[in-house]
This record gives sequence, structure tokens and C-alpha cells, in this order.
Amino acid sequence: REREGEASAVGRLGRRSHTRVYAMGFQAFLGRVLFSAVFLSAGINKAQELWSNGGVQTMQYMKPKLDALAVQLAGTVGQAAPLATLAQYYQYLLVAACVMEIVGPLMFMLGSDHGARIMALFLAGVTPIMHNFWNAQGMEKMIEMIMFMKNVSMLGALLMYLGMKSDKSKKEKED
Repeated sequence: REREGEASAVGRLGRRSHTRVYAMGFQAFLGRVLFSAVFLSAGINKAQELWSNGGVQTMQYMKPKLDALAVQLAGTVGQAAPLATLAQYYQYLLVAACVMEIVGPLMFMLGSDHGARIMALFLAGVTPIMHNFWNAQGMEKMIEMIMFMKNVSMLGALLMYLGMKSDKSKKEKED
């Protein structure tokens, strides 16, 4: 009888452990979905606007920021910035942003580290260019600073996720 009791206790513990693993897996999946929602909705909105009218509204926001970057880089190199020539390529950057904001989160939701890397690369490239609060004034400065800090915190979360995954895979290889 004692052995039967021990066996049923072990069985119950095994089921609880199994349930906990499923709950953790679901929580991680839900967290990835919620995290990705910001990127996915922005990417879909940009893609819809790009498809319907060539991304006019988004391009109006992007162009001055990309022009300022081009002028700054040209000044660093010591040459004049060919803004008219560069501006014709801005739409390709918008397409790349749409792809990264849609593909990265979808991959991340499904548990791919590559999705996290795509989103981290997107944030690292876009944040200092599109949310350059140091060049803004008044209320725009405050909004851009909030957006900048939001993106920096999201980048930090992605880097932490990738670091934890890397540590976990190293430990698994050692075992």
C-alpha cells in the first residue's frame, strides 16, 4: 500500500510539473504575441497606406528626418548631400520597414530568435533617426522623447530575450 501511495504521489507531481511547463510555454507565447502586436500593427498600417496611396503620409513624416540624417552624414564626410537623389530611395526604406515590422514579429510569435533579431535590428536603425527628440521643439520634443525611450526599452527587452536564449542554449550544450 505504501508503494501505491508513493506511485500516485509521484504521478500527481509529474502531472503538476507537466501542467506548469505548459503554462510557462503559454505565458511565453502570449508575451511574444503581446510584444509583437506593436510592431505588427504598425507594419500592417504602413503597408496598407503604402498600397493605397504610396505611403504619402508616412513619407511626409520620414522625409525631413531622413534629409536631416543625409545632411548630417554629408557634413561628416565633407560633401554636399544630394537630397533630391537620395529622396527617390526613401520609399524603399519604407518598404523595408514594413517587411521588418511584419515578418519579424510573426517569426518572433512562433518562437524564432531570428524574429527577435529582425525587430532588434529595426529598432536599432530606426529609433535614433525617426525619434531624434534632440532636434525637436516643444510638444514634438516630448512626444519624440517618449517614442525614443519606448523603442530603447523594447530594444533592451529583445536583447535580454536573445541573451537569455543564448545562455539557455549554452547550458544545454554543456549538459
